[in-house]
Amino acid sequence: MSEFSKKLAAIMLFLIERRGSLNRTALNKLCFFADVTARIRAGCSLTSATYEKLPFGPVPAEMGSTRAALVAWSYLSEQYDTSFGYGEYSYKLGNIDLDLVRADPQVGFNEFEMSVIRDVADRLGALSGSALSAASHSFEPWKSASMGSTLSVDAAAKDGELRAWLARLNIPLDSKPVAAG
Repeated sequence: MSEFSKKLAAIMLFLIERRGSLNRTALNKLCFFADVTARIRAGCSLTSATYEKLPFGPVPAEMGSTRAALVAWSYLSEQYDTSFGYGEYSYKLGNIDLDLVRADPQVGFNEFEMSVIRDVADRLGALSGSALSAASHSFEPWKSASMGSTLSVDAAAKDGELRAWLARLNIPLDSKPVAAG
């Protein structure tokens, strides 16, 4: 069974805060694209999550246990929605003070990392879960991996087509973190 990830939980909460609500598919993909974007821009992912190739795209291995904990603690509210002709879970913020999450030293996102989360939420978050899923299937390592296998964030960050797609959506790719001084 996968473990609870505090950093993944924080990214989920910040993405949902920025978008108002997200369905499960979109949330999974936005976490993946945030990690890949951070890898491209700064040389390391935000979460160090292990992603798996599942039918609707890359999913952090820790996602199920992390999401379940956030729902159980009422930090996220979960609703099953059938309004699109199929069923999908959607999430909104519950009873949580995100200023406490921001101040938590175990989360430790600096302003640069928060800018990655904001960029992904603002620019990719407007896409549907289906569009994000389809896009995630267009890039390496997804294309060459077998179902259920581990996907490398490093390999995704090196994929020229993925980088071009992010650039077309105005995701900054050349920003580097500013050294404290």
